This record gives sequence, C-alpha cells and structure tokens, in this order.
Amino acid sequence: MNQVPVTPARRPENVEPAGRERLVAVDVARGAAVVVMVCVHTLWMYGDARAQDVSWLGNAIHFVGKGASFFLLTMGLSFMVSRRSGVAASLQRGWWLLKMGWTMNFFKFVLPYLFGVLPDSFLAAYGWTAPLTGGQLLYLLLTGDIPQLAGVSVVLMALLKRVVAHRSLYLWLTALVAVASHPLRGLRVGVPGVDGLLDLLWGAGWNVYFPVFPWIMSCLVGMYLGRVWLDADRDPRPLYRHALGLGVVMLAVGGGLVLSDPATHLGDTFHMGAGGGTVVAGFAAVGLWLAHQWSRLAMPGWLRGLLAFASARVTTLYVWQWVLVCWGMGLVGYRTLSMGQVVALMPVTLTATLGGRWLWERLQGAFVVGRRQQA
Repeated sequence: MNQVPVTPARRPENVEPAGRERLVAVDVARGAAVVVMVCVHTLWMYGDARAQDVSWLGNAIHFVGKGASFFLLTMGLSFMVSRRSGVAASLQRGWWLLKMGWTMNFFKFVLPYLFGVLPDSFLAAYGWTAPLTGGQLLYLLLTGDIPQLAGVSVVLMALLKRVVAHRSLYLWLTALVAVASHPLRGLRVGVPGVDGLLDLLWGAGWNVYFPVFPWIMSCLVGMYLGRVWLDADRDPRPLYRHALGLGVVMLAVGGGLVLSDPATHLGDTFHMGAGGGTVVAGFAAVGLWLAHQWSRLAMPGWLRGLLAFASARVTTLYVWQWVLVCWGMGLVGYRTLSMGQVVALMPVTLTATLGGRWLWERLQGAFVVGRRQQA
C-alpha cells in the first residue's frame, strides 16, 4: 500500500508509527486476502465436481473467493491517499499492469501448453482439443484477469480523482456503475481491436473474467473511504465506521436484488449485474472493518510479518501463485482431487507461493551484492 505521513501531533489508534505511516487494517485485509486467494485457486483448479459444488466447505471457499474485491477496495483507498496518483503516472502504472497480466497468461497458459503440461481436460473445459490453433493460444494470452482490470481501473481512478469534488459523488458513481452493468454486459461494435477493449470494460465471455463493470465498484468504495480518512485528518475511526455502515447497507440491498433475480444480478459470479456488484463491494467494506477489529487484537509477530509480506507484494504474488497452480496441473491434473485432498494440498501451494517468493528475493539480493563486490 502507498504509505502516507500522519500528523505527529495526532497519532490515531491502529496506525503503526514508522515514520511514513499506514493503516494496519489495510495490510491485514490485503495480506489475508492473498492467503485466501491461494486456497481458492487451489480448489478451483484441482478440486473435483463434488468438492466444487457439493461440499459445504467448497461452497464456503467459493464464497470467500469474492476476496478479489478486497484487493480492489484497498487499491482504491490507497490510490486516493497516494501522492503518485496523477494521470501521467497512472497511465504508466496501468500499462505496466496490463503487461503484467499478459505476461502472467503466457507463463500460466501458453508456456505450460507448449511443454505439454496443460491436461486435455483443462482444454476440454474451453471446448477445445489439442493441438491448439494460433487463435486459441492468443485467446489464452489475452484473457482478462485482475491485473488487466486493475490496469484499466487505475487510469479511470486518476481521471475521476481530478474531477470529483465531493466524496459522496464516488458513491453515486458506484450506484451508476451498478445500474449500468447489466445493460452494458457483452456490448460490442464488431471491430476486433475495439471489441477487445469493450470486453475489458463489460465483457460477458470467458475471455475476460473480471470486467471493469461492475468490479470497479469496489475501487470506488475504496476511494470514498480514502476521502473519509483524509477529511477526518487521517483519523481512522470514521473510516471504519463508514466502512461498516456502508458495507452492511450494500450487502442488504445487493443481497435483495440477487435473491429477486439471480440470473440478472449474480450471473456467473464473474459477470454480474447491479446486485452482485453491490454484494461484493459491500463484502469488501465489511471485511475492512473486520480486519480493523482483528488488527487490534494481540497478533503473533510471525503472523503480522506474514500478512505484511503478502500485502506488500500483492500483485507479484497474484502472478506467482497462478503460474505455480497452473504448472501444478501437470502433476495433479485438472479438477481431480476430493475435498480432503484439496484441503491437504492448500498448505503446500501456500508455502510454495510465499516461500518461493521469499527465496527468490533472497537470491536476487545475494546476486546484487555479489555483482557489487565484483565491481
């Protein structure tokens, strides 16, 4: 998260003193979401049909899998309080995120296929059989995921931050995105390059898993909460009160819409309408409040360090774990494990993700030190 100084004369509760301060709950929420994310993707790629759809634990993990909204809400909050949120810097950041997403797809889809790692059952889920055509490989390479969503969203947030004068307008924009999500879903104009961009905005197909509409709603809620914090002179207490109250209201409204018309409002849980987008944004807001409550408890030092490590590397860990999970299909297969086997595998994938990233950084550091000594 981008760190923001706190006025020395007024050090609010639950803000770590470290020169350049940060909200502890944001790191806790984002770090915990990374841990949950690895477990969710382990279930999605390795769990069989019963584990996915029948077991209560599988359904619970699927529900918690809405944790993508935590990343987006904290991204919006961090962006609002960052000093590096100008349009030019955001364009560079957005382009970097887009490239990161496409690079991730190459290492998690294209390269494993070229090495014969992707199971035939995985290709069959797309309705394909080997060998894949160049167009099918391009489809996998350009698949829209969270990095692509973040890349587009960060540019839109930069533009909004320049023109939105009052924080309440972020909530009105959230409502506008919610209302527009279903009517715009799948809209295309028949021009290939333009349609690719429109799919990133509101696509309905599996070439984009996280379209900007409605997922940017969580970013907008985060921007609203960031303004609440700034308007309160960086006192976090109003921020968490607003997060809880707004989250509860959004869960109630969104849940009612989903129950009234699941096909329209929930869709396939990725391509959602107003109700689904409202639920996941409300879920993230309440989750931030819960993270605040958790962070106030006595937390073991190793756990606090683990969450801080994961939070500070959220983008690269997202890429890292997806690559590990997809290459793992060469050993485990695609959706072959029972619920018990998946649960047993989760600590393995989590350790490989966090431990592998930690080891990679240590090797990089040793290499840099060695080069300096040689020079």
